[in-house]
Amino acid sequence: QSPIEMHECLFTENFSSRAAGLLFNDAEGAVIFRCTLSGNSGPLSAAFSSVSIFGGTPAISTTIISETSVNYGILFSVADQANVHHCDIFVTGGDPLGFLGGDSAMGPDGIGVLDTLNVRGDTCDVYQNIFLNPEFNDSIAYHLENWSPCIDAGDPEVQYDPDGTVADMGAFYYTPPQRVEPGQTAVCIY
Repeated sequence: QSPIEMHECLFTENFSSRAAGLLFNDAEGAVIFRCTLSGNSGPLSAAFSSVSIFGGTPAISTTIISETSVNYGILFSVADQANVHHCDIFVTGGDPLGFLGGDSAMGPDGIGVLDTLNVRGDTCDVYQNIFLNPEFNDSIAYHLENWSPCIDAGDPEVQYDPDGTVADMGAFYYTPPQRVEPGQTAVCIY
């Protein structure tokens, strides 16, 4: 059986008592790439998260986790081999990262320790993860505003965005406005 791979997916409006967005249980080789998790919820009295990783070697890359109704963006439990990089993990009213028993050794070494800068000059951890509001566009759900810290902050080793720049984080890449000459009509397709 092949490991699961999900690319450019949107996980929203899920409800669970454990992990409203994604639950990895000994997930060897699972890949989550350029996804957006937002608007997921559950009872805050539990050790509840948007993503829970219980063992295995899942890879989460160039993904946005932006939640308001969870305790943790990602909860790690015996997940020191998880590969979480070039992500934006932002939780209003909670913590971006949680570790079983409060032990950071349950997750990858140095994750969440803000000690470097990414290509945009934003403070990040050694895995290039940022912990900033992704700045979604209010009129186009889960698309990025032009000032979003997620623009051009994804994994530079993967296919570039259609505009020729480094991959944006999240399921939807930012499309810069087109210059319209006098007498022309602009059409934007999202």
